[in-house]
Amino acid sequence: MGFVDQSNPNSIAYEYLLQWQKKKLIKYLGETTDVRPYLINCDCLVFPSFYREGVSRVLMEASAMERPIITTDNVGCREVVDHGINGLLIPTKNVPELVDAMEEFVKMNKSDREIMGKAGRRKMAREFDEKIVFASYDQAISRYLENYEPGNKVINVNNG
Repeated sequence: MGFVDQSNPNSIAYEYLLQWQKKKLIKYLGETTDVRPYLINCDCLVFPSFYREGVSRVLMEASAMERPIITTDNVGCREVVDHGINGLLIPTKNVPELVDAMEEFVKMNKSDREIMGKAGRRKMAREFDEKIVFASYDQAISRYLENYEPGNKVINVNNG
């Protein structure tokens, strides 16, 4: 599922997706604005990102829906997944480790998968609830304003 960026030379070519789908290796679902119907029908979200990105929305959505995650130990991903607690973290661009993690997940019993999923939901409520995020923004802005001096172009807000 997701957008295929044909202008990106590192992107998988759309033709490959169609070939893999024809061979029944994958089921490409295209783009969607609502991932919930797909997440509710999956056992685990596999998201092997290697881009330096912000915290991934789909990882937060999967965790909130009690879905364990297999993703890379990468900025934007590791903030959501605690290895072995609510998912599995693998090194970026490491296909053998990805395969091993997926095999490990498939071999887990249902109870362990459910425990992992519930841990993800608790983490979302504890760390990513909008009230917590807004309070964090408020603190950062307050620190900025405390240190603000007209004419300064760079202000360190990480001093608290």
